[in-house]
Amino acid sequence: MTGQGDKEAQATVAADQVLSSVSNELRVLTDMTEQLQFDISELLKENSNIRSLRVYQLQNLDHITQVLASLASFMEAIAVGVPGDWSVDAANAARKIPLADLSSRLSHNADEDDAAPREGTSGDVALF
Repeated sequence: MTGQGDKEAQATVAADQVLSSVSNELRVLTDMTEQLQFDISELLKENSNIRSLRVYQLQNLDHITQVLASLASFMEAIAVGVPGDWSVDAANAARKIPLADLSSRLSHNADEDDAAPREGTSGDVALF
């Protein structure tokens, strides 16, 4: 028998997988902000003109890094405790994400075209 229930079952993914994926994305962002902190520090060492900036405000970047790492740990801890029969429609939720690559990774959908945002709405920035 095929019907709405079958379609819904195909569209859902185990909740623990989605939570683990979000945790992984947060860990990647943590690594990126740590590298950014290092790069900014090196720039400040090399250029005395930049030092005149309000360097203490750059401490916000360290706080952001700590929050991202904490959220990643929190999500992973929740993922471990989620009952195995819980599922979510990750592909539908991923459509709300304007960054195409992130949307694709979080969709957990074998047919990535269904999960990705429409063309022209990727939100990805390519400066270089």
